Amino acid sequence: MTVKDKALGFITDYISQNQLKIGDKLPSSAEFCRMMGASLTSVREALKILEAKGVVEVVNGIGIFVRSSTTNNFLITIEKNMEKDQIAQLMEVFEVRKMLEAQIIKNIYEYATSEELARVELSVKRLMKRYKCGESTVNEDRRFHSELYAICHNSLLEQLANSVIETFDKIYTTEDNGFDVTYSDTVVQHEKMFRALSRGDVSTALRINGKTIDRVIFRLDNLR
Repeated sequence: MTVKDKALGFITDYISQNQLKIGDKLPSSAEFCRMMGASLTSVREALKILEAKGVVEVVNGIGIFVRSSTTNNFLITIEKNMEKDQIAQLMEVFEVRKMLEAQIIKNIYEYATSEELARVELSVKRLMKRYKCGESTVNEDRRFHSELYAICHNSLLEQLANSVIETFDKIYTTEDNGFDVTYSDTVVQHEKMFRALSRGDVSTALRINGKTIDRVIFRLDNLR
């Protein structure tokens, strides 16, 4: 096994063993070097491979983030269907996401503890802080959803929901989409939905979440 392969295994094991989720920040390249006793070149080569596979995202000057869960063994592996336009595929993804998230919200209302809700609230605060500062919310948005799914007390439902988001990332690529799906304003709706859920108002939480996803589907439909 080459040093590069060892570095690949170490990084993927690190993500798995620490149960990192989409949007979580990884140690820096230099920190990985110290942890595994490998050269910076080997670590960087391993990270390039993982980035190409969509497992991590390297943001220059900011850090390395988990983009795809390596522990997810129930992935929806939808490849681009050349016979179906990209917008139609995206609409299908959001329709499935709407159904899954409705059940997740119900499960959270039924089973989540106050401690679990408090952890997600911290994620909401981080998300809103970036939004109000006009900064990119992509990673924090992913982390919010991942942490929300994690407290639904149904591991299969959690894996399905995370795989739907990963499917969206596979289909929606900025390099070749030819259009722009912008829905940063839905970040505010995330906060409203979670506030309603936290106070036990599950019907309002479901309504807000459903309308938020319907808004994205409507925008996509208008691009056809």
